[in-house]
Amino acid sequence: MHTGRPESLLRCALRTTGDRFVVAGEIDEANASALGERLYAQPVATLDLANVTFFSAAGLRVLLTLGPIACAEGVVVDVHCSPPVWRILELCDCRDVPGLRFVRGAER
Repeated sequence: MHTGRPESLLRCALRTTGDRFVVAGEIDEANASALGERLYAQPVATLDLANVTFFSAAGLRVLLTLGPIACAEGVVVDVHCSPPVWRILELCDCRDVPGLRFVRGAER
């Protein structure tokens, strides 16, 4: 666990504090698997993607995997979305994922 310290994943940074994960930068095929491994390994209550500048289908896969994990644990993860993240969720019609509650940037 890397609590409180920023962790560099190719083109993005991850900071964890307890059950809050904050990601900044780009989430794509090059780093999505490593990010997913961190998220799936411990309980997550908040996933802050407000500073994500690029979000690909690989990032969406991470969220679509995280949702069922959260459901199985009986929790709902609040996902705070930057405009690029929100755009992909809208384009793919994926704003309703069991286990995840998406919050658009300004609604925080």
